[in-house]
Amino acid sequence: MRARFLLIALDSADPDLLLQWSADGTLPTLAALRSRGAYARLAGPETVSAHGAWTSIWSGVSLSRHGRYLSRPLRAGSYDLMSADEACAARPFWSELTGQTIAILDAPDARPVPGLRGRQLLGWGSHPSPLVVRSEPESLAPEIEQLLGRRIASDETQGTRSRDRRVLDELLERVRRQGRVARHLLEGCDGAVIGFGDLHAAGHRFWKYGPRAATPIRDARLSRALQDVYVAVDNEIGEIIATLPAGVHVAVLSNHGIREGYPTDELMQAFCHRLGYQVAFRRGPIAAGREVLSRWTRIAARLGWGHLGHRPDGLAGTDWDRTTVFAIPGLYTGFLRVNLRGREPRGIVDPADYRTLLDRVEADLRQVQVVDAATGEPAAERITRTIDAFGGGIPERLPDLFVEWRLASSPRARHPRATLQARRLGATRTNLHSRTGIAFVAGPAVQARGDAGELSPTDLVALFRGLADAGPADPAQPAIRAFALKQPS
Repeated sequence: MRARFLLIALDSADPDLLLQWSADGTLPTLAALRSRGAYARLAGPETVSAHGAWTSIWSGVSLSRHGRYLSRPLRAGSYDLMSADEACAARPFWSELTGQTIAILDAPDARPVPGLRGRQLLGWGSHPSPLVVRSEPESLAPEIEQLLGRRIASDETQGTRSRDRRVLDELLERVRRQGRVARHLLEGCDGAVIGFGDLHAAGHRFWKYGPRAATPIRDARLSRALQDVYVAVDNEIGEIIATLPAGVHVAVLSNHGIREGYPTDELMQAFCHRLGYQVAFRRGPIAAGREVLSRWTRIAARLGWGHLGHRPDGLAGTDWDRTTVFAIPGLYTGFLRVNLRGREPRGIVDPADYRTLLDRVEADLRQVQVVDAATGEPAAERITRTIDAFGGGIPERLPDLFVEWRLASSPRARHPRATLQARRLGATRTNLHSRTGIAFVAGPAVQARGDAGELSPTDLVALFRGLADAGPADPAQPAIRAFALKQPS
């Protein structure tokens, strides 16, 4: 084979576990890469939301420009929600590799690039599994199905231990099948981007059984489930690398990890409504019906019923003529937007009062405490003000505040003026995504060893171009410096 580079995208693989298990030999393939290369943490403002990091990684375009901070972000200039694909206009770096033949398999959050030389298969083994697999050429998906078997969809439904054991078997088979598909697509290619979505699914489902869970659930088999999936993926990466030339450059990437957390969508809504920032119309039959629909769509999203949960709309019934700040619906991170005159259709907040209002909202957020915590710790773990984190003035696409909560187990929080209560309805997932990703890189041109520090997700595109030999590497680029990428002779 003639491959020059291989990028492995481990969707939501926990960086701490990757470091721990590559150090102790649990993941021998990653350990071998680590011994002959370097790794860097992915952090900074670009990781403020669990959504959108892959788009920034592949394109080098900032979250503030591509606006993919949610699966259904707010449409700029309206009070409507749209799909993330509508928000994203950023093209991945491989669209520039016109002189090379490229294989793309389940690169997270990517879409097929028309006219790209090579083969692209998206939605085959990603998480969550889309209804439709997309491929270029269109004949590729049925060809793969005929040769290697039908795809196995990831199971989002929360349930019993017996279901979790069944899902574990399915995930391990998905990993093996993903490896076979990857090796098939790689034949005759100059480079490839291969995604494994199974670690995303395994992280959410099996975190509660592992040693890092706040109160692990003891089960002889399931306590090793998360590690078993990581080991299976590591093995498939080794099998893929074994088919490639000795001089190929390899990067193994994760966008973020997993941590404890409780769904906070209703708490964020309660904060805005109970403290008078977001005002609802006086309740009538229509408003009550909208509230019931909104609640059930959020429950559907938690349970994994994607076909019911794609349109959680907590904005219905809002009186925009009296609302100063509103919560964009989201399950875990809080997204607050000022109802700003000149930006929102019926904005009432004068731009001259923008920062003063944010100061007041932040002060209120810092007074919210976890009710069941013995220490009375603040519920808001981190508050990111977009205008300061990203610069460029008042944001057009992004929320004005991102709020990360530390509510790992309690659905209740208290402000001096109100108690904020979320309902425990449905089987609730008690983990969410952390803010830190990681990149392991090895190959002949990578001269750095060990810990290469921190990078922004947007820094990696320059490195990818260098690994793909797509032109001279600019030594001033942060990722080129961090990995000490040697210029081709």
